[in-house]
Amino acid sequence: MNRDIFISYSRKNLTQVTEVKNQIDRSCDTECWIDLKGIESGSEMFLRDIVGGIDACKVFLFMLSRESMESEYALLELNYAKENGKRVVLVNIDDCRMNGIFQFKYSLTDTIAWNNPHQREKLLRDVKRWVGSSLQQELPQIERKTSPKDVLLDIRRDGKWGFANANGDIVIPCKWDNVWYFREGLAKVVEGIGSNARYSYIDRKGNVVIPPLNTTSIPGDFHEGLANVKKWFDNGFIDKNGKMVIPFIWKDAYNKNQFDFNEGMAAVMDKNNRWVYIDKNGDVKIEWKISSDRRCIAYNFSEGLAQVKDSKGWGFIDKNGRLVIPCQWESAGGFSDGLASVRDNNDNYGYIDKSGRLVIPCIWKKGWASFNEGLAYVGDNNGKYGFIDKSGRIIIPCQYGWAKDFSEGLAAVYDTEKKGYGYIDKNGRIVIPCQWKEAYDFGACGEGYARVVDSRGKYAYIDRTGSVVLWSTL
Repeated sequence: MNRDIFISYSRKNLTQVTEVKNQIDRSCDTECWIDLKGIESGSEMFLRDIVGGIDACKVFLFMLSRESMESEYALLELNYAKENGKRVVLVNIDDCRMNGIFQFKYSLTDTIAWNNPHQREKLLRDVKRWVGSSLQQELPQIERKTSPKDVLLDIRRDGKWGFANANGDIVIPCKWDNVWYFREGLAKVVEGIGSNARYSYIDRKGNVVIPPLNTTSIPGDFHEGLANVKKWFDNGFIDKNGKMVIPFIWKDAYNKNQFDFNEGMAAVMDKNNRWVYIDKNGDVKIEWKISSDRRCIAYNFSEGLAQVKDSKGWGFIDKNGRLVIPCQWESAGGFSDGLASVRDNNDNYGYIDKSGRLVIPCIWKKGWASFNEGLAYVGDNNGKYGFIDKSGRIIIPCQYGWAKDFSEGLAAVYDTEKKGYGYIDKNGRIVIPCQWKEAYDFGACGEGYARVVDSRGKYAYIDRTGSVVLWSTL
């Protein structure tokens, strides 16, 4: 039997549920998994069969009725499906109202009224897409460079952190008090907490390649072969051998963009409060302004230009240190796909090109996002978010409570009604239901995967179909 669809129900509704099952079978050209034989509840065989059916399914349909809300085993099945990250839909088969306890626990779960023809047809279309090969065909295709066994995802077991691959195999034992994602082949790890924390770097086999550092705070990730380390209020850089290649002579900066190398240079502040750009030898290549009043700031380069600020506002310099776009904006983001976000003195956002020309007018109340994969999220006057293309045309209407960048063809969005995050494709279709408390970009943790947080605050990793491949925390 095909186990893509699991139907959970109360046996008191058997006749009605059988009709629903038959219609789904015909529409989706499949056969739903359902206990129609009356396996003795509580028997070991029954439990094995139920758990196996839920584990194997792609879609879990709970037949919502007055009776199922009181059914011990139906509720156990529902809880198990949700805890294991299954795509869950409540199918209201008798137009009942959720009782208080059920509503408190499951009000954020997708629910449709089976007796409503429009909702019924939508469910049939969605289920067919979810379980069929058409789902993979509709998803934006990405060329995989790594297999699931080579993707390392952080996990916590028994209070300690380590790494497992996307198949669930533990690759690096859980023995650290915290870990960070791998960047350029190395990951930060820490033993101890607070003043006793000792930071090291490990390779993908778990070998410590840079022993505990003489640093007073969390070191940086590696960018272009170097990582920032800090000693009190002074900053320097180490290479991948742990060698100090740029000494602790640069002052602490207060914006997170500092101390990462991009395009061969990093923006740092010297002892005289002067913003400068250094190369990987630590030599000063560009000097910016004196910033004793903290109004003059320098950010890193992106696509050949870097945003800088003086007393007049934000502008851009090139790699020769020339001011090529005047400092006139209230704020400015880095260039991406040839455009950078800017904010005018009316607190509205638009986008400029590298000549400084305003190509997308300042009409958006929220518009600091960079363009990624040809789209950028923007917010309207009603606090809703959507996406525009590089011509400023609205591609996905402003309808979400929040939105994030596109990555690997998908973007996380927040549905205010469902009070959860899901993912949309570039056509604006919800391809992963809005059921997560938090959701992060695909690819940030490893190619083809995204980190999500459920209603209990538990972290998980999902693939591009929305299936949980690994629970980071249990």
